[in-house]
Amino acid sequence: MGFDLGSNDTARDPLQARVEAERQRTLAPITVLRRSLGVTPSVVVTVREALLSHVSDWRLALVGGAILAGTLLPDSAARLNRHPVAGSTVVRARMPLPKGLNDGYHKLTIATAHKEAAATLVGTLLAAFLPDWVARASVRGHCAHVRHGC
Repeated sequence: MGFDLGSNDTARDPLQARVEAERQRTLAPITVLRRSLGVTPSVVVTVREALLSHVSDWRLALVGGAILAGTLLPDSAARLNRHPVAGSTVVRARMPLPKGLNDGYHKLTIATAHKEAAATLVGTLLAAFLPDWVARASVRGHCAHVRHGC
């Protein structure tokens, strides 16, 4: 990955720079949304603390061509954590998405006060396909670890 791991000193600075860059990113490039009963899909948004009270516009282009849009007030979103970054503080918050998103690739765009960010959202089932022979074996106890993802 391009890191000099010869010593702690040579690895620390590039790693810290990468963490700092990630903390400044409004959205992760890709978020997997696993469909689960009773769980509202959401995405993590990073906003400068000074902009928490500013409304952000969002647009969600669904895989089938439909477009959903709305606004987000970051100050009202569930906060996850905060970090000092580049002389200011950023807050990571959980932005709820509309329920009932189909499986597939969707594109989310968020326009904040100073920039626009985009991410790919991947809607998917909670668990992958389980072949009949694995399901039958797990009932007998031979492959129980497969059913639980071990």
